Amino acid sequence: MGRRGNGEGTIYKRKDGKWTAQITVGIDEVTGKVIRKTFYGKQRKEVAEKLTIFLNQKESFLKDGKHMKLKEWLSLWLNTYNQNIAFSAYDDYESKIYQHIIPTLGEIELCELKPIMIQKFYNEKAVSGRVDGKEGGLSRRSIRYIHVVLRAALEQAKREGYLITNPADAVKVPKPVNNDILKRKVLTREEQLQFFEKCRQEKLFPLFAFAMLTGCREGEILALKWHQIDFNKNEITIDCSVSVVKKRLEELKNRTDDNISLINYTDKTMQIVKETKTTSSTRTIPMCSELVSIMKAHTYAQKVERMKNISCYKNEDYVFATRYGGMLDYRFVIRKFHKYLKKANIDTINFHSLRHTFSTRLLEEGVSMKIVQEYLGHKSYNLTANTYSHVLPQIKKDEIECLNRIFCS
Repeated sequence: MGRRGNGEGTIYKRKDGKWTAQITVGIDEVTGKVIRKTFYGKQRKEVAEKLTIFLNQKESFLKDGKHMKLKEWLSLWLNTYNQNIAFSAYDDYESKIYQHIIPTLGEIELCELKPIMIQKFYNEKAVSGRVDGKEGGLSRRSIRYIHVVLRAALEQAKREGYLITNPADAVKVPKPVNNDILKRKVLTREEQLQFFEKCRQEKLFPLFAFAMLTGCREGEILALKWHQIDFNKNEITIDCSVSVVKKRLEELKNRTDDNISLINYTDKTMQIVKETKTTSSTRTIPMCSELVSIMKAHTYAQKVERMKNISCYKNEDYVFATRYGGMLDYRFVIRKFHKYLKKANIDTINFHSLRHTFSTRLLEEGVSMKIVQEYLGHKSYNLTANTYSHVLPQIKKDEIECLNRIFCS
């Protein structure tokens, strides 16, 4: 039974025998939900000590807030207010903080941080902000993401009294240097036919055809299982996705808010499958007749493969599996994809371009933007419309031509 100690938050014993300590550390500005820091242990004393250490650390920051450096606050904010976000999102926050923000602004005292400093930082990132050793600046999207992370951290500092105003509110995200807004790369109709013709006999062709004919994301395809495909209705249900994140086995054990399963892990990363992150991402997509034929042929080919490796085959129900039945490795799939492109004599594009190709073809054929949004699993109509704005001029031309048929025939 839970018991609240003086200044130690809430401590209680779970049904599995583990002790848990929790303390409220803030309110999520987007959802309005209470944010709590949680500690786990085998004994009450253990979690009470962890909580006390945390409170002492936080109290020292409160006392020395006037002299706290930005890097100290960012580290505290990252590890205090972002414990329950998706692992992939945490990895993104961490990379933006430690690879970009701290190296440039980290030594500045929090209360001395000015909008002009942040503005210059963004401007420099647009010109020469890459950290992969290549020349050039970051994209506008990358700089905007850095801004979102920095602004959120500073907003929390403002709520806790470290700042009177949020200096990130007064800056503008710069436009990219020598780089216009790029159109989404898609295969032309001729390239689509070329790809199908040259690569139809390749082993992973069904996977790439599936991506092109459904618009599913990479993680959704790798996590797909046969029970999600209904050949009676010719429909596919998308309800989970796989992602590769930094290895955090202990944190994974303590995550009770997400339906996450661990597939495998290496020294540095782990591969996890979890339910789709939004209700819009969970969706049903119809299969065209071409895809139905491809998938039925793939079913037979997979059965043959299973019989060849029957002694060591582990049937985990994956639609696109290794020769032994396990989940395919994303890096292996990408290597094969580029090999197939080369075989079909198509310029290099990324895997995600197959999703854009699917959407573009639908819009070109007059499918409404709202339907395309539902197929893609986008949360908002505006996201779909903005992503595929380059298709709209031609659609408008085609639509206005109908006036000729109506009034001038």
